[in-house]
Amino acid sequence: VTPSYKLIPEEEQEQSPAKDTVLNNKCCLMRLDGPSGNSTEVKDYEEAMARCEDEMFETDMLMEALKSAVEKAQRVISGEMRMEDLGVKFYRCIERMYGGEMFEIVREDHNKALPVILRRLKEKLKKLTAAKEVWKSGWKRVFEENTQPEE
Repeated sequence: VTPSYKLIPEEEQEQSPAKDTVLNNKCCLMRLDGPSGNSTEVKDYEEAMARCEDEMFETDMLMEALKSAVEKAQRVISGEMRMEDLGVKFYRCIERMYGGEMFEIVREDHNKALPVILRRLKEKLKKLTAAKEVWKSGWKRVFEENTQPEE
């Protein structure tokens, strides 16, 4: 199917009565050996790719959480949204930045707290966006070093 997957012979494919519970019973993942057949080369390759993908995922998740928190804070400040509708994601985001004490401060006096938090959220988002641009070249290098060019 691809260099990473092979077809499972029909007689070995799972015959499940509830077909919607099995996502894939036609292909399986293959381990690829390096040129020397050394499994540590495969392990290093897999670890480098997985680490890179994890970093990209975590960065994207953090950026989306920051963007959402910025949007919600702006909407509450402008009166488009009630403070009670900020939601768990907003409080989780500010908890990561400030610790648990900010939750109560926002609830007690959101008119004072939200503009300060909004400024800090925007600052964090700007720094993370700049850092992601720097990290992209490293991620690209990892992918280029660990993938074979298509022929």
